[in-house]
Amino acid sequence: MPYRVVMSIRKYFESRRLLFSGIAASLGLASVVAPVVTSPATAQPVEGPGPLQPSTISPPGTYQPCTAYFGLTKDNSDLLSFEVDNINNAVSPTPVIGTDIVPVLTVTDGTQSIDCIPDLGWTNEATWQSDYMGYFGNLFSYGHITYPALGYYLMPAVDGTTTFSLTGGGSILPTASSLRFEVDFTGRTVTVTPPTLVHTFGGFKPNGYLTGAQLSDPYFAAVMAAVTDAGNAAQAALLLELLTAGRVDGVFALCDDDTVHLNVPNVNFLPLAATMDSLLQQEPTVDPGCSMPTKSASYLYNIEVQNAKVPNSLVTLTITDPNATTTTVKATTTTVAEDPVSPAFTG
Repeated sequence: MPYRVVMSIRKYFESRRLLFSGIAASLGLASVVAPVVTSPATAQPVEGPGPLQPSTISPPGTYQPCTAYFGLTKDNSDLLSFEVDNINNAVSPTPVIGTDIVPVLTVTDGTQSIDCIPDLGWTNEATWQSDYMGYFGNLFSYGHITYPALGYYLMPAVDGTTTFSLTGGGSILPTASSLRFEVDFTGRTVTVTPPTLVHTFGGFKPNGYLTGAQLSDPYFAAVMAAVTDAGNAAQAALLLELLTAGRVDGVFALCDDDTVHLNVPNVNFLPLAATMDSLLQQEPTVDPGCSMPTKSASYLYNIEVQNAKVPNSLVTLTITDPNATTTTVKATTTTVAEDPVSPAFTG
């Protein structure tokens, strides 16, 4: 069978104890991404290991949804999801993201900072395909990308190149983002894992030619490995040449402008085109031109990025009661004497 660039994605939210509130969405309270957690200066936090959260929660409307500022789509955002580990029912009932726990994302360019609450990326499989995936929905229908279920939120990508036009005017090129949580319970310790936000490089880029930075990242390395496995090293080398030296100032330097075929025939080109078709599980391309393998590489790259976004999104909040008492029951062992056994004789 041809190598398939399909990652099995665990559906985190099918078995989670974390509950997501529909009321929160109606109030504009959604959740955001991963953590360096800072504490709003109210109430005294308890002593304990890890980031601490004081007891405070801002009223609905204090923070606006992130999409209202940034206009987030799959092309410029990363994903965030949550799991709450409520140790020994430190808080009862288990707190709900968006009501009892309000994540607040701070996005900055070093000069200006914006606080907002991330929005749900989709509300069901249909909106995931239409609103989020859009014209990349065929990647799902061919099995390259798996519907990740519910509970995923959007946050602005921080990759050093993505600039956002802000509602009301102006723009921002984020250089960093962090997350804090506002809570409505006291005397508990909240530890966040991972300790910093995870940004999947470049978000989900639209179809087009890959940049130099993308050609150097792990997602393109995975594409090259797939081409090598399904084809061979010579095909992978030709693909890299087409993506670099083969395209100068928007013009195919290795190809004829009129025929869009290689100026110098290469025995690896048609096999490369066939390999790209097989990886995308599509019908063989008739008379492929120079752009066919490079555009296919962009699709495969986007598949790798999207599949990485889901596992990279997970943020775990561990809630403990530092004042909880633990009762230790000493185990006792009762020794029962064996019945004496009389020797048996046979004669």
